[in-house]
Amino acid sequence: MRLFLWAGAIGFAVWELTGALLWIHDAGSVGSAAAQTWDRLSSDWFLLIVLTDHLVIAGVALLWVLSDSGRRGWSVGKRLALVVVFIALGTPALLGYLAQRRSPEQDRASAA
Repeated sequence: MRLFLWAGAIGFAVWELTGALLWIHDAGSVGSAAAQTWDRLSSDWFLLIVLTDHLVIAGVALLWVLSDSGRRGWSVGKRLALVVVFIALGTPALLGYLAQRRSPEQDRASAA
């Protein structure tokens, strides 16, 4: 299962990077891409609903990851780094966390 999750994390990261590079290339610049995206969001209510729904789901997943890593004894510094990576990468970070996640007993044993 871990290999499957890591493969998914890497595959999804490649997919997102490719999409972002094509998005910027097609628009001509990061500024133009952002402006086009804002125009689409401000003119399409359903797209805005889908985006806000995804942000809520991502927020809940982030809160769960923070809570879970805290229960597993992760240091505050490690948890803050995880938040930064999660916000920057999204799904690949979540899949990577799930892939490396061990049972609570293993985490407590390695912390001792």
